[in-house]
Amino acid sequence: SEINNFSEVIERASIVMNVDRYGKTKDGMMYIILLMKDFMENSASFYAVQGDLKKHLLKHCELSISPEELVIEEPMFVELSVDVWVKLMDMEDSFEIQNSVMEALNAYLNPIAENGSKGWEIGTIPRKSQIMMKLNSIKSKGIINHVMINAKYTDKFGTHEVDLDDLKHTPYMVVKSGKHKVHLVQK
Repeated sequence: SEINNFSEVIERASIVMNVDRYGKTKDGMMYIILLMKDFMENSASFYAVQGDLKKHLLKHCELSISPEELVIEEPMFVELSVDVWVKLMDMEDSFEIQNSVMEALNAYLNPIAENGSKGWEIGTIPRKSQIMMKLNSIKSKGIINHVMINAKYTDKFGTHEVDLDDLKHTPYMVVKSGKHKVHLVQK
């Protein structure tokens, strides 16, 4: 809470001890991952806060670590793009169904809490079954037939795209909504 209270542009923070963002063991290291409220825009607010927060924590908190052992960084964003196949009872409902599925996915896969959603913690990536439950909870005039979920992230080795089930999950990852497609299948 010391971190969250430091600046109102910080949405949430997570602390990871002794493991860097690529899974390498680094004894004695403390990593603080900051999710900024305006993460969708750019990293300006992160860089504006990063240095001052580090100084503040080293000065005011009971940390028995040197400045080199404290690293403050941004999360590794994992963009989830969902393809949904919906069987329609009536083609007249197609626009309404597409909109409700898109809205539900965009709200559900947002790390920032809004419109009644709780957002996602740093290090928590929803599973396919959770996304399916969310889709099935939408009151719509269609039946979800099939779902494919693509996870895209960038690390020091480049950009990777994998099926969500094959994602190697780390405590640095934060979910964000990607590009979704709704495929309509007539009954």
